[in-house]
Amino acid sequence: MEKLDILMKTDVVLVFVITIGILMQKKEINNLLVSIVKAIMGYNIIVFGSNLAISTLGVLSLTIRRSLHVFDIIPSNETMISIVGYSYGKNALFIMIIAMVINIIIAKLTPLKYIFINGYYILYMSGMLALLINDKPTYSLIILSGIYLGFFMSFLPFITAPFIKKITGREDIGLAHFGSVACLIGGMTSLIFKNSKEEKKEKKKSSFMRDSSVLMAISMFFIYLLAIINIENGFLYDFTGETNKLYIAFKYSINFTVAFYLIILGVRMMTDEILFAFKGIGEKIIKDAKPAMDSAVFFTYNPEIVMLGFVTSLVGGIVTLMVQIKIKSPVVVPPVTTHLFSGGLAGIFGYVVGKRKGALLSAFVHGIIITVIPIFLLPLLRPHIGLMRTCYADSDFGILAIIFTFLRKLLF
Repeated sequence: MEKLDILMKTDVVLVFVITIGILMQKKEINNLLVSIVKAIMGYNIIVFGSNLAISTLGVLSLTIRRSLHVFDIIPSNETMISIVGYSYGKNALFIMIIAMVINIIIAKLTPLKYIFINGYYILYMSGMLALLINDKPTYSLIILSGIYLGFFMSFLPFITAPFIKKITGREDIGLAHFGSVACLIGGMTSLIFKNSKEEKKEKKKSSFMRDSSVLMAISMFFIYLLAIINIENGFLYDFTGETNKLYIAFKYSINFTVAFYLIILGVRMMTDEILFAFKGIGEKIIKDAKPAMDSAVFFTYNPEIVMLGFVTSLVGGIVTLMVQIKIKSPVVVPPVTTHLFSGGLAGIFGYVVGKRKGALLSAFVHGIIITVIPIFLLPLLRPHIGLMRTCYADSDFGILAIIFTFLRKLLF
């Protein structure tokens, strides 16, 4: 498992990719060192911001669960990878290596030119596939799992490429994210709001608000305040160390805003170096190779809509949760971090085709999808994780697990 962790650390992958790309362009060693340092600094700023966001949103998640008194299915990618742990780490490593090789082969031989650079998401998905074959981890199933994952590491960036092009205005970068399907479905539903007349009006609005950290902090203040207003002081003190609700809402809204802008700062530092390195890889190794990168990379293009998408996706999740309670189905607690990183992206997908109304619809649909899919995913994982009430949070884990289970039954 230690080798697995080292191999899949994104900073290690970045150093490897940048080194190859710079050397292929026959640049001097000082250029290589500058690119590596800037990319790793950017990555670590992203990690610091992401960890701060996750811990801050963890408080929001706890208060939502406490307010609604629901503890049925609690999706969490981080919890799932800890379950994979040492028991399934060896198989996950093999699946991961096969998947990365398949991803490169596909990029070399087909029009799917995307290299999936998101180490931890590859780790998460490899772990899930290792769980799904745990009852019979034969070499054939391990190889099938690796090929299966490698194909989707190439295919998902390809099918989201039209939206990414609209978001970025460029074709040399893709999305490496296993929440792609829900974002894609949300973005496609927003096509009903496609309206060219709205574009100029929206541009004037967003130009004023695009970089407004104050707007974000105020929005999150009210979200936190609404979440904790009816929570007893003793419970709040246990996990925040504070009892004053106004102060708690203020503190965590500021922490969230700082985290968000740290992520954006890190992305800006890292992305330029990655794209520069891929110029060498594309010219010398894989013609027209394109890096596929995490959802946070695309937050820089419209931070305001990311916030709108996050809040709307969370609302979609809570509304769906209420319906689940009403119809007495299994209840899925909203994974707040996923609503930020995937729901925010879904908002951008919707915005580029349907402006603000499109962003609202896309993110809301995303929130519904990720609150429904765990109901179908958990039964597939339960034989391998026992009675634990958790599963993976992003949409593609459930979708790929269902397809893989069907494929396995068909072939074996």
